[in-house]
Amino acid sequence: MQTGIYKTDKSNPHNTNAKVSRYNYRSNVDINLTRDLVVELGVGGIIDDRNYPGAGAAGIFNGLRDTGPIAFPVTNPDGSISGLPTYIGSNPWGQSTQTGYSDEHLTTIQSTAGLTWDLSRLVTKGLSVKGHFSFDFYHANKALRYKEFGIKQYIGKNEQTGEDQYITHRDDKAMGYSIEQNSNRAIYMDFSVNYQRTFDKHSVAGMLLLNRRQYDNLSAGTSIMNLPYRSQGLAMRATYDYAQRYFIEFNAGYNGSENFPKGKRMGFFPAISLGWLVSGESFWKDNLVSNLKLRFSHGEVGNDQIGGDRFLYLTKMDQNWEQVYYFGQDQIRWPGIIESKIGYNNVTWETAVKTNLGLDLGLWKDRFSLQMDFFYEKRKGILMQRQSVPTGAGFLAASVLWGNLGKAENKGFDALLEFKDRTSSGLFYSLRGNVTFARSKVLENDKADPLYSNLSEIGHPIGQPFGW
Repeated sequence: MQTGIYKTDKSNPHNTNAKVSRYNYRSNVDINLTRDLVVELGVGGIIDDRNYPGAGAAGIFNGLRDTGPIAFPVTNPDGSISGLPTYIGSNPWGQSTQTGYSDEHLTTIQSTAGLTWDLSRLVTKGLSVKGHFSFDFYHANKALRYKEFGIKQYIGKNEQTGEDQYITHRDDKAMGYSIEQNSNRAIYMDFSVNYQRTFDKHSVAGMLLLNRRQYDNLSAGTSIMNLPYRSQGLAMRATYDYAQRYFIEFNAGYNGSENFPKGKRMGFFPAISLGWLVSGESFWKDNLVSNLKLRFSHGEVGNDQIGGDRFLYLTKMDQNWEQVYYFGQDQIRWPGIIESKIGYNNVTWETAVKTNLGLDLGLWKDRFSLQMDFFYEKRKGILMQRQSVPTGAGFLAASVLWGNLGKAENKGFDALLEFKDRTSSGLFYSLRGNVTFARSKVLENDKADPLYSNLSEIGHPIGQPFGW
């Protein structure tokens, strides 16, 4: 539980301070139904009760930043909130105590169930099957009781009557009331076949996994966003090592996304990695270098996120009051029909091919260790709105076609150096430092060639400022 950092006005009948109370619970139960069959059950939850001042942290700290310490007093002689017409309402005391409050209640429920069946005795040693199911639910309810506080400027006493004089810059308003709610749920399930076994110096392992996930935005603002979000795929992995010196691993994913049209929804993304523990060889006699391992990996990954939008392959028609027609003798205005989004039938996965070369080095029985990786990534099919469509083509700015047109690359290295040791008294200590260098480059962005070549973004880092 955490209480607030703000001072409060004791005359308020409600709490305007920041307060967070959180309650967590979790239960995990594993049941051995038989010698080879295990059931896993898990339930967890989070309950959050929160209270915040109406202006929020941003409003309060902006008021502290914008208001000079001698601009005006905190309150006037009659107890009202003081202020000026400049930055009206920026009084930090008023922001933190007189803007109302929000009462928030958040609930998260997480549940899982799993089944593992060891088939070593029934079929062959090292073989097993697994299945998992999970259900998550989230709900947030916020009661917003916001208000604007009155602001008066004290201008001194009346010379004749001696009464205090004020200029009212804003009247006090009644506290409002509104509700915000947000709910969602997610269902996930998978089924896998696993195999792992060692034959003398040979170790092999494999996995084949099917999975599916559905996410529902129960409080979506539109019918499109209220439709279930679904994804499914098939993942596979095969590994082999010989005498813990030579390693090879193959991974692949065959994934499907609802964001793409039929024929474009599935993507195949393979990867392979190799490793050689040089210091494990019989010929290695170097006492200085206690560990030396070389690593290499190369593979492809896919991205199906399309900037929060959905179903870019569908064309959307809307009525629009900005595009109107006039009919009849009285010239009555009628909204026009516009293409607010033009479908792109070939929208598909953005892909990235990644290559990594790594080195693990240990000196003096691994007191000194170094991990270094050199990486290169080339992305293509980056989804972007067309930049080469001329204005004269007649498209509204928001309805210009999208396409998987962008290309970029990224390369660099990452290194981690660590020294660790233990004193004669048993105290363990370590020192660690790391460095990363990366440089990106735009290869294609669908923009027309500029009048001067130095104005082109091609060949420059992503997001490079040009100074105009």
